[in-house]
This record gives sequence, structure tokens and C-alpha cells, in this order.
Amino acid sequence: MLHDVGGQPDVQVPYEGRHEAERQWEMDTYVTCECLAWRGVWNAEIRRRMENDLGATQYYGLPYYARWATTAARVLVEKGIITTDELGRKIDEIRARRGEVLS
Repeated sequence: MLHDVGGQPDVQVPYEGRHEAERQWEMDTYVTCECLAWRGVWNAEIRRRMENDLGATQYYGLPYYARWATTAARVLVEKGIITTDELGRKIDEIRARRGEVLS
């Protein structure tokens, strides 16, 4: 089976049922990214290029929509729409709200 990254071989990944919270997170990520496209922040070509630039470890190690979120954050920072400090503060805020341990 070929992977969608330059025809590279793919590995078989067993399907595992997802919980509602995970499906909702994926939909929220998709909608957020579509809004970024609608506002002209990025498009599908930019997303794919940025995903391919993640490198094999991150590309294959992150779930599909986590790659979208990661690349969206990179685009927002690179375009100067947000700073890395603002992004870090927002991530910390969300983790705190979710009760996750901050490192």
C-alpha cells in the first residue's frame, strides 16, 4: 500500500473505535482549520507542504488532525498572527482547564 506522502510505503494501522470526545476534537480541529482557510490564512497546499515538512517522526507519530493542528499553529506563528508566547499560554490555559499536569 502506498502512503499519501510521495508514494512512500505505508504501514498497516489497526482501526480502533474512537470515543465521542475524540471525534468532537477532530471536528473542532477541522472546522477551525476551515475557518483559517476561509479567512485566507492558509490553504490545502500550504497545509500539505507544512505537514510534509514535519519530518517522518512527527508525521507518522501524530494522528491525522493533530498534524493539522500542529501545522496550523506553525502557520499562525510564521505569519505573525500569534507569537510562540501567546500559543504557549493558550496551550497552558487549555491544559489547566482540562486538569492536565503542566510541565
